[in-house]
Parts: sequence; structure tokens; C-alpha cells
Amino acid sequence: MAVLLLIPVFLSSDLSLFLTIAIPALGAAAMFAHFSLNGKSLFAVIGNAFNFAQKGQNFLWRRSEKTKPLVIKGEEYGNFGTAQNDNSISLADRARALETSGHVVSEDSDDPFAGDKATTT
Repeated sequence: MAVLLLIPVFLSSDLSLFLTIAIPALGAAAMFAHFSLNGKSLFAVIGNAFNFAQKGQNFLWRRSEKTKPLVIKGEEYGNFGTAQNDNSISLADRARALETSGHVVSEDSDDPFAGDKATTT
């Protein structure tokens, strides 16, 4: 198809103008003939992009009816992941337990960030 459109240009102009028009036109024709994105032709992809740009987009968030419970799993967090404790412990209790677990110091040591002012009692 592109060749049929370039024949009048070749017959009515000089070679440099023909090559200036023919190379991009043949490249575009080859792209339309052979390019495929997710099984769709380039013509369909460009048409869909144009339609997407022209229409206003409206994104809605719908709350689902099924709410998923908060489950905290892992030995380092205690046994909050078990079924018997999921409904009986509040989120504030879980957060408090997570903040305080693992911070128990059983021996005295110097504070490495205190510098020269570190003293042990």
C-alpha cells in the first residue's frame, strides 16, 4: 500500500525528495504490518491509546463486604497468629506487645553511642 502511494512522488519529484519521504513512509508501513503488542496490531494499539486519552477516566474504590482480619504471624511476635487469640486481643494490645518484645537487656553494658560520657552502674 505504501509503495502505491510513493509511486506518484517518485514520478513527480527528484530522487533526494523521494528518498526523504520514502524511507520514513516505508518504515511506518513495516511497523504497521509486523508490530504486535499483546496480540494486537499497532493500528489497534494507537487507536486504543487515542480513545484512552480522549475519554475522562473515573477510578472508583469500592469497599468489599468481606473484611480480612489482621493476622500477625511469627515466633518473634508471640502467638498472635493463632485462631484463639485473633478476636480476643485488641490491636492496641498487639502493638504494645510488639513494641516491648525483644528489648529486654539481661546484662549491663556500655552505651556505644554515648561516647566518653558512658558510665556503668
